[in-house]
Amino acid sequence: MTPLDVVDRGSHRTVDGRGGETIAVWEYAPPRPRRKVSPVTLVFAHGWTLNHTVWIPFIERMQAAHNIRVVAYDQPGHGRTTLGKEYRPTIRALGETLADVLDAVVPDGPVVLIGHSMGGMTLMAYAGAHPEEIGDRVRAALLVGTSAGDIQRRYGGLETVVMRAIHRAPMIPTGNFITQRGQRHTLFGDRCRPEDLAFCVKMMATTPLPTLSRYYLAMMEHDETEHLSGLSAIPTVVMVGEKDRLTSARHSRRIHEAIRGSRLVVVPGAGHMLMFEAPELLAIELTHLIEAAEAT
Repeated sequence: MTPLDVVDRGSHRTVDGRGGETIAVWEYAPPRPRRKVSPVTLVFAHGWTLNHTVWIPFIERMQAAHNIRVVAYDQPGHGRTTLGKEYRPTIRALGETLADVLDAVVPDGPVVLIGHSMGGMTLMAYAGAHPEEIGDRVRAALLVGTSAGDIQRRYGGLETVVMRAIHRAPMIPTGNFITQRGQRHTLFGDRCRPEDLAFCVKMMATTPLPTLSRYYLAMMEHDETEHLSGLSAIPTVVMVGEKDRLTSARHSRRIHEAIRGSRLVVVPGAGHMLMFEAPELLAIELTHLIEAAEAT
């Protein structure tokens, strides 16, 4: 199955967020209910301008290997999740959205959190705001291609001016502003299948312009460095592509150094989209975290 052929087999529901957002959530039941089911639930948080479907090929890979329940959701302003009237797009607010999803959909039992890019920032914000959950309900974490702060862009000044200009634009899709030619270099390293690139660009093109700008500005202000040490209480893996041009390996090394006992994996030749560029390696690392969560 190629990404463009993906069929979402999850059970859809909505959760009311504390900022007034209506959070779209999908639950993927263990594929073999008559066999032993893992007590662990995997919860996936996606990145900027994407939505939960970016995880579907990888979710299918994990459920083919593990009889495990999976939850994925759309971040506010992305996919089918709305932006509430009282909702202010910040990374801290994304952490509270994750808290709302966990409280409603996974109220008990061990959880492994997986966050990519802005989704990884979401996990950090959640850990900082809810330290009592780390080691109790949350038993392990996988941070993929992400940053704890100090994000510097080559043309950051110009980009910020543009993003502020479209901050209050109508909620229309980004559309032709996102091109395959531009994203090929930005998102991927040496490993880029045309169908993976087309899948990502199609997803990004549906993201509204204000969502693009508001979360860009939120990530520029994001700094969760002081809260990273809380993740030392659980097995944590930090993964990054050697050629990640959005959140470079420098960011992952800083995260790894701040989380005592964490494991750092730098994938040679890969870029920002490890779920497409290195799914086998990602699955191996997540399997180790599942086993650690089951053991505790």
